[in-house]
Amino acid sequence: MTLDLGHLREYLFVASKGVVPKLSIAKEWLAAYQSLMIFFATIWRFYCNECRSTRNRDGTHSSPSIITVIIGWGSFAVSTGLFSLIVWGLLEGLPDSDMQINASFPAHMKADIICLQTLTLVWLGYPIVALLARLGHIGLPGSYYNATWSTLKDGFFAFLDITSKAGLAIFFVLKATWVPANVENGLIAAGEAYLNITYS
Repeated sequence: MTLDLGHLREYLFVASKGVVPKLSIAKEWLAAYQSLMIFFATIWRFYCNECRSTRNRDGTHSSPSIITVIIGWGSFAVSTGLFSLIVWGLLEGLPDSDMQINASFPAHMKADIICLQTLTLVWLGYPIVALLARLGHIGLPGSYYNATWSTLKDGFFAFLDITSKAGLAIFFVLKATWVPANVENGLIAAGEAYLNITYS
């Protein structure tokens, strides 16, 4: 998903002849950061059980150790930091789709900007939902999950998955019906020629 949105950002840079600035961080690096983000989120969620209590063999629960708390919440913080860097990297310098742009800037490229902004900002829901679900379980045993919170969490995650991943696919399928391929290819060719002259 990060690579796909990175491709869209790179297309906008070329097709707009640099009006949309180049990515400050290469899309490949952003995708690598996403892998690290998921790794640290996994430590927090599964290895440290969201820093919840541990179930003992006799059925009682013990509070997490200081080390577990440090590793768990530290991993959550690192994951959130990487997430913020990815979002910033994809959106940094992106012009407002409603800004006054020269007349040669096609309307469908404004739709591309809105798509990039929307599908990136939708991701903000993931850490928010994860944190709210964790706060909803404060005081409950570490082996117990509230049915309401678990259902809401899974439901919101499913909504976010459908909105972001399916949303990207639907957008490009619809875009293919109103923007001919020769128009897109013409913008890319003109943009590359302009940028080669400008930066050579």
